[in-house]
Amino acid sequence: MKFKEFFLLFLILVITGMISCEKPVEILPFYGSLSISRMPKNQNPEADSSKTNSSGTTDSPIIDYGSVSDIDGNIYKTIQIGNRTWMAENLKTTTYNDGNKIYFCPDGGPAGYTLWFGLGKGAYCWYDNDPSQNKDLGAFYNWHAVNTDKLCPAGWHVPSYSEWESLITFLGGKVYPFSEQTDNARVNIQESIIEKSGFNPGTGHCLCGWGFIEYYPYWWTSNSYIKYNFPYAYLIGFEYISDEPQSYGFNVRCLKD
Repeated sequence: MKFKEFFLLFLILVITGMISCEKPVEILPFYGSLSISRMPKNQNPEADSSKTNSSGTTDSPIIDYGSVSDIDGNIYKTIQIGNRTWMAENLKTTTYNDGNKIYFCPDGGPAGYTLWFGLGKGAYCWYDNDPSQNKDLGAFYNWHAVNTDKLCPAGWHVPSYSEWESLITFLGGKVYPFSEQTDNARVNIQESIIEKSGFNPGTGHCLCGWGFIEYYPYWWTSNSYIKYNFPYAYLIGFEYISDEPQSYGFNVRCLKD
């Protein structure tokens, strides 16, 4: 009797699926968020222009850089975009290309206290008055230094508004009309295209009325004008084109003649 009861119980368990010959499923802990995307059928994963290296990270596009040196002996990467050659790094010379030294003015902050705003001549400084910042950020120049036409290496110059606009347009971007109401012009360009071009905008910093601050990457143009009876100059960025007083300190990129 006991054997029959046991056999019936065993049979019920098999029928109801409570006994299985399959290996139990292992439940793993889950960390973070989950995002699943499906690859379209027939898509070749090797069609992507980027390549994954042995460490599992994606390699950057191979860019063929040239070089140029300034009068101080600093060597800069250069990149040809279209039929023009640009510096791919911010300028950091402390000497004009005629051999005269650029005035060094370290009194650039804090906000509301700077000798820069009273200068009527070209000057430069390092971010936070720290010379070690020059390797990555370059020097910061007022527009008076730009206006000498001697800031870039011989055979190079500070690009004009229209030359910057041509660069943005060549890279597939668009520059909207400058608005005097908002004091800027919007720029629409894909960040990935800028990266692939080899231009290397880097991080943005400047010396302004608030002292040294982090900002969008901006560069002086060679164009200036008078606003509110005060001298201003145009600045170019890949977010906006703007204008600031000529006494402020911003980076400079040079363009080959």
